[in-house]
Amino acid sequence: DDETGLSKALAQEFSSRNIHAVLLSKQMVSDMVAGQTSVKTAAGLIIVAENRMNDERFLKHSFVLAKQFGPNLLDSGKKGGALFATITRLDGAFGFKGRGMTAPLQGGLAGLAKTASLEWETVCCRAIDVDPDWKENTGIATAVVAELLNANGNSPVEVGLDSNSRWIFELTASPYPQGEINLDSGDVVVITGGARGVTASAACALAKHAKSTLVLMGRSSDPAPEPEWLAVIHDEAVIKKAILKNEFGNNNITPVELEKAYKKHMANREIIKTLDTIKNLGARVRYFSADVRDGDAVTSILNDVRSEYGPVKGIIHGAGTLQDRTIIDKTLDQFETVFHTKVTGLNILLEATRQDPLKYLVLFSSITARIGNNGQADYAMAN
Repeated sequence: DDETGLSKALAQEFSSRNIHAVLLSKQMVSDMVAGQTSVKTAAGLIIVAENRMNDERFLKHSFVLAKQFGPNLLDSGKKGGALFATITRLDGAFGFKGRGMTAPLQGGLAGLAKTASLEWETVCCRAIDVDPDWKENTGIATAVVAELLNANGNSPVEVGLDSNSRWIFELTASPYPQGEINLDSGDVVVITGGARGVTASAACALAKHAKSTLVLMGRSSDPAPEPEWLAVIHDEAVIKKAILKNEFGNNNITPVELEKAYKKHMANREIIKTLDTIKNLGARVRYFSADVRDGDAVTSILNDVRSEYGPVKGIIHGAGTLQDRTIIDKTLDQFETVFHTKVTGLNILLEATRQDPLKYLVLFSSITARIGNNGQADYAMAN
């Protein structure tokens, strides 16, 4: 129940078509999320976003509901029909009308629906965004239910609706954008996740174009010089054999332990390479080991950075982590680890730089956010 009358109108529209619908109160949803109650049989689940969603709990609750209802929906799908839908009120086109949104957190629901559509092939999954200026709940409910009951497997997952239009998306080629980087020499740019992976590549590219002070922040430990026995080898199998000999004395260890040691050394190597590349390009760089979800640690680091180099002029938030599991198999802890690295991390960065004269705020999203991906509902929702 979104408490605007829309959820109630949807339930009534289904009932008018002889389809039994139950309106879940917020208390009922809380009890389900807490595992105190459950629905034994269900052929459909429709999640209607709160009108002014202002924190992430609704998105987490939506994930938990999808996880709990998933087995029922899959079972019903095999027997002839099942629905899963999310209803948002961004702008009637998932924000693409370009006029701004009052509750952008609602956008995370589409990532859940798109991932479910890949994982639950027998369930009709839809993400529907309704123009908030369309206030006539009965008309909205008629359009939404018609959309759901007349859908076919080839229809797009995302559908935008306003009072007289239906919107769907197509990917189109666009020209590569040309522009300038407005950073002065020495301007401080904070880059999360910036010492490894795609964000490290972006940091190195930025160093070519602007001789800024790059402050890289990541969860890996501070880099240390490689031991002599490791520095000269690069083949994975040879490296693991050397680790087994030099760190474990050729004693029996589990493959998991060996893989963990290998990844730690490779992360250290990648960070060293990134830092050396940036320095060789003429930019100043510092690396700090911190979890971007730790507000106190981030604030302390940025205070030290300001004291030494000046105010923060740019943020590039590329930190991310994966805990790939299907919706049904994923735990809430796994969901939160992935989701909070992106979303809570961004909120912490914004709060910690509230007084800084920012020129740039750059966020890394993912193709997963655009089309969903098996096992990555949390990543799709966060992005």
